[in-house]
Amino acid sequence: MLEETGIANQTLVVLAGDHGVSVPEGAITPYDDYKVGAFHVPFVFSHASLPPITINAPVSLQQALPTILDLLISSKSLSSSTSSAASKILSLYEGQSLLRPIKFETPDRHPDYQFQVMNTGGTWLSMRSTNRAYRLIVPLRQGVEWRFTDLETDPDEKHEILQFDPKDFGHRIREEHGVDAERWMNDAAKVARWWVKDNWRRWRYDPCQKD
Repeated sequence: MLEETGIANQTLVVLAGDHGVSVPEGAITPYDDYKVGAFHVPFVFSHASLPPITINAPVSLQQALPTILDLLISSKSLSSSTSSAASKILSLYEGQSLLRPIKFETPDRHPDYQFQVMNTGGTWLSMRSTNRAYRLIVPLRQGVEWRFTDLETDPDEKHEILQFDPKDFGHRIREEHGVDAERWMNDAAKVARWWVKDNWRRWRYDPCQKD
């Protein structure tokens, strides 16, 4: 259709899924599905002038808008003033442009963390970083377990570590995956606490306030 109307060269198609591969079509929903498959979604950029490239590094949908802005700037599709404004906006986004080499650490050598909130909200927070294959599920309420997996050695998450007590959780990670994995988990848990509180602040949400 784009070619028939003569706008194929002027159109960027961005395709992104709204649920992961673990959810079949129909009446089934990813209710409290914390497995990594629930977060694997199609993410495609298509344009007549773009070469076919597959990115195997950990990425997120948060990188869609920075990539679009980068494409508009790099292809000189914007006026000089608009391009300058887009460049300033681009630097404010958390996500990285997919046109550039993926940065696995921040300038101060901290991991680049990615966060996912699962259905239903307020139960778990899923997080990973681009510099490790570890994945952490952080409980957001009482009576929910911590979960840890190493996607490099266990891509299907068949041997996850589950624990209610954070100290026992850390000990098990050290025993089964080593000191590096335990250190990563401790750092990630601290970042998760900050991320949750920061989002409460952004959305003016008070968890202590009753409906």
